[in-house]
Amino acid sequence: MAIKKINKGVYYYQGKVIKENEIAGLDYANAYKGTIAYGILAKHNVNGTTQKDGKLNIKFDCMASHDITYVGIIQTAKASGLKRFPLPYVLTNCHNSLCAVGGTINEDDHNFGYSAAKKYGGIYVPAHQGVIHSYMRERMAGCGKMILGSDSHTRYGALGTMAIGEGGGELVKQLLNQTYDINYPNVVGIELKGLWVSKNEDGKPFFSFNDKTKKILDNRIGNKYNIQLSISHEKEYAVAFVLIEKSEDL
Repeated sequence: MAIKKINKGVYYYQGKVIKENEIAGLDYANAYKGTIAYGILAKHNVNGTTQKDGKLNIKFDCMASHDITYVGIIQTAKASGLKRFPLPYVLTNCHNSLCAVGGTINEDDHNFGYSAAKKYGGIYVPAHQGVIHSYMRERMAGCGKMILGSDSHTRYGALGTMAIGEGGGELVKQLLNQTYDINYPNVVGIELKGLWVSKNEDGKPFFSFNDKTKKILDNRIGNKYNIQLSISHEKEYAVAFVLIEKSEDL
């Protein structure tokens, strides 16, 4: 399977890259508004104007912090006037629970998180019950959503979610009903060639390969493999998962 990288802005239409003004009747100036990235950003931008090269003021669908970061975030928000979490805020206990150093500091952090979740209306995930990103992928991510997390690994793009990892100060702002203020970002497109999904007459999806892609798979994992496909959608957004696993049973 080939991955093609393009280092400049392009127009992508009906499965192929086209030149500007190659097809009559297309609105090239506003083509960027047809991207999934634009749709998600526009949905969460509260200033009413989502334009390329413009400013965005984002409010997220939910947030996540683990037990290394949530104490300072909540204490800062409390000192700044916090009365109630204005959006779903997940507090997991998965980062300092397995390396108990410093006496009872871990237990103290967890007790603080539990009491804060009860007082302000958060979602508390007890120690050893779930890891932050697994929990967020399974419970909070979804097509078209935006998630802010106080962890650099906060990204769930494969689920159609635009997730961002930030410093605690940005999470405090969201808890205080303020916005995440950024310039409209550059959008990167990656085109995968050689593998595509089709459907049979009953609507069941299946894979198709070109010869080059099949040769790559055969060379890397042999000619015995299972391919599992899961497709989901929510309104105008769609997402697909593909799992290719070697099999000795075929």
